[in-house]
Amino acid sequence: MDKVLTIAIPAYQVENYIIKCVESMTRIPGRERLDVLVIDDGSTDRTGDLADKLAHKYPECVRVIHQENKGHGGAINTGIRKAAGRYFKVVDGDDWVNPQALEELTDYLEKADEDVFFHDYVEIYERIRKKRRFSLPFQAAKAFKINELKPTDFLAMHSFVYKTALLKAMPVKIDEHCYYVDLEYSLCPLWWAKDFRYEPLPVYQYRLEREGQSVSPEGFRKHVKDHERVLFTLTDFYKTYCEKAEEDGEGASREYVAHQVADRYLRHILKCCRHLDGKQVSVSSYLQNVDEKMKKSSPYLYDHLLQEESKKGSLSNLQLRLLRVTGFRIWPLVRLKWKLMGK
Repeated sequence: MDKVLTIAIPAYQVENYIIKCVESMTRIPGRERLDVLVIDDGSTDRTGDLADKLAHKYPECVRVIHQENKGHGGAINTGIRKAAGRYFKVVDGDDWVNPQALEELTDYLEKADEDVFFHDYVEIYERIRKKRRFSLPFQAAKAFKINELKPTDFLAMHSFVYKTALLKAMPVKIDEHCYYVDLEYSLCPLWWAKDFRYEPLPVYQYRLEREGQSVSPEGFRKHVKDHERVLFTLTDFYKTYCEKAEEDGEGASREYVAHQVADRYLRHILKCCRHLDGKQVSVSSYLQNVDEKMKKSSPYLYDHLLQEESKKGSLSNLQLRLLRVTGFRIWPLVRLKWKLMGK
């Protein structure tokens, strides 16, 4: 049977989670339609052994690739290269899927031909035992052109399914040995995609508040340079493929890509103001250097930040201007604002 969907599972040191992750996918009827590809990314715990046992238990749908550690992006690149399914999805090894929603998704994909398929996801807050579902503002059961995406449409990696052939043909790869590469995965391929469809299926179950996660304040402080690296990978992507294009093609518009990259820059500023420890690093000097690097790298994106208020979220035009004119020395005021807002 031809495989409908490859689910690539980047798996590093997730021995406590990998069984739940994989078996949430094997519980659907017709699981032989799935290509569940576990990429053991150099784990030193029992992740690889458990994955091999799962492959032996479910040979009709589970495969394992063992590789030296290349980071999240390296595991995704391997998954794309080795994928056997017509469509492709990433599910991290410490997360899982809703089996019923996955079954419905697979049924849809079996008949689909769109380049991109979006669905809902659920955030699971383990410590406070809370769930929050994220839906997208698109009409269901209808095909849209990718260039119909609005610049303000923020799309998380958890919602994405791509046509595998699109990813294999894409001339860029995801950064390896780097955190936060989900930003690259959820933006770059859209430049070459033509159309998309959305169904309100809560497929992805996203685990939060796990110790050591890169999305935590501690994780950000530890990997802030990776966050910066991804920002400028996206900036270079825009300059190479979008800024030089004579006109928009059938994929995402230049305005969409520009807005998303500018948004990533602003998120970087906000995260640094909120989470960096001013006793261990000169926050103002660091932000001033990043800002100057952005200005030199892409003057258009640098100015683009101040064109529309909607881009700033909780960082207004006035605040951004004041940060810049003061050499970012007033960054503690941004932190105070977030604290007063209860963020």
